[in-house]
Amino acid sequence: MLAAALVPPTRSSTIVLRRDPLTNAVWRKTSQDGSYMFLWSFLGVRNDPLPVEDSYPVRYALQRNMEVRSTRVRPNAILWALEFFVIALLGAYDYLFLCRRRRKVPDFPPARE
Repeated sequence: MLAAALVPPTRSSTIVLRRDPLTNAVWRKTSQDGSYMFLWSFLGVRNDPLPVEDSYPVRYALQRNMEVRSTRVRPNAILWALEFFVIALLGAYDYLFLCRRRRKVPDFPPARE
């Protein structure tokens, strides 16, 4: 249970803006990735705002033929909740069926008086 709490599943979206120097066309490449991240690393991630093509810093970088990259990381809450549910279900199964079977005391014949 502790491992599931300390390593949450995450989704990351990366956007890369690049300008073609010959045609002045701006290419936008978007990629998404799912992964697991240690909790302290996840809390320390700085989520950049998504780049807007008409903002001044982005236009300035694209004029200089520089690449503009932005990454956003967010938790995958549904998968995280599903992991906790499965762990709780396996714990209940272990407690109800496997642990009780081991705890049964064999019936000895009654002591003679």
